Amino acid sequence: MELSRLKVNNQYCPCVDEMPYFSWGITSKKQNVMQKSYHITVTGAEGLVWDSGVVESDASVFVEYKGKPFQSFSDYLWTVTATDNTGDTATATSSFETGFMKREWSAQWVRSPFAMKKARKGNGGQNPAEYFRKEFVVRQGVKRARVYATCHGAYQLSINGNRADDRELAPEFTLYEKYLCYQVYNVTSLLQEGHNAIGMLVGDGWYDSKNFKSRDRKFKMEHAVLFETRIEYEDGTFETVLSDDKLKVAESPVRSSDLFAGELYDAQMEQEGWNCAGFDDGGWQNGILSGAYYDNLVVQYGEPVRPVKEVEAVGMEVSPKGETIIDFGQNLAGVLRVKVDLPAVRQNASIPLFTVHRFLGGIPAGLWSMRQHFWGIRKTSCITVTLHQE
Repeated sequence: MELSRLKVNNQYCPCVDEMPYFSWGITSKKQNVMQKSYHITVTGAEGLVWDSGVVESDASVFVEYKGKPFQSFSDYLWTVTATDNTGDTATATSSFETGFMKREWSAQWVRSPFAMKKARKGNGGQNPAEYFRKEFVVRQGVKRARVYATCHGAYQLSINGNRADDRELAPEFTLYEKYLCYQVYNVTSLLQEGHNAIGMLVGDGWYDSKNFKSRDRKFKMEHAVLFETRIEYEDGTFETVLSDDKLKVAESPVRSSDLFAGELYDAQMEQEGWNCAGFDDGGWQNGILSGAYYDNLVVQYGEPVRPVKEVEAVGMEVSPKGETIIDFGQNLAGVLRVKVDLPAVRQNASIPLFTVHRFLGGIPAGLWSMRQHFWGIRKTSCITVTLHQE
């Protein structure tokens, strides 16, 4: 008999901000095996916080925690011992961590200083995505570092020029008036002694998509960010890096983006190193405190959107209109990754109904992919346009 698939709130080793529930699976080489009882213990730095005792039950999913309140920003181990109807016993251990158990945020909501235009449906009618950045200093001897972050829109988080992880389109779709998820990033390995930088690229996402209507919007349309970085040192001391009015903001090369209409990208507006320490942001504007509320904030309670597979084209053909049709051999939800090498002249490529990518010069040879958009597709068309330099 073995125990596997240990989950908390239906996730492996998650971050929680409320009393959790536990699940596990049983495997056995014997037949007609059923769980007869279980015994759960949960321990943290403060010691034992819950001992369920031996519970005569076949329940192995959604077993509710009934122990002491958790401390915020802490690690916990939980151990389950199960006994089956043949007398066999097995034990397994897993872990979880806690976020804001009392919603005690010290960070402030910071919005963009750029005016939000009234977006329209279709491609190219949305607001530009924006860069938010802040520099901070880290001492030697970092033991643990977490970033708790979210936004009004959809964002990518980076530390010192490196993506914090591979999730996309966070914080994803929820009923924002009631639930806005924040994400937790382990950035311990991304920090360096001395000067560091945190950056967020923020676009409209589901939050302000004019091509997506599922409810009456009762919240203010603005790109805004909230993050709190908590750094624990080996000597037991802590430091925090917060979003505040010291954030710097600039428009990004993503000139317009919509999850359903597409993305416009201007390579001439790319600012190399914008999310790295030492970058000159003297020409950037200061972020503005937005006054947004915190009552709707909850830790992300589902698996994030991540790339799970790379699909190569399986065929190409030329349509009667002269378009090159690329076939990926299956329906999929994803983004195109394109190898480009464009001179500094205006060049356009279009994909009817879905998106138009506009490259305005200076893209070096390499791979480029969309950052604020995805498709449900099997085939795509490519149109080659040759233009004279302006």
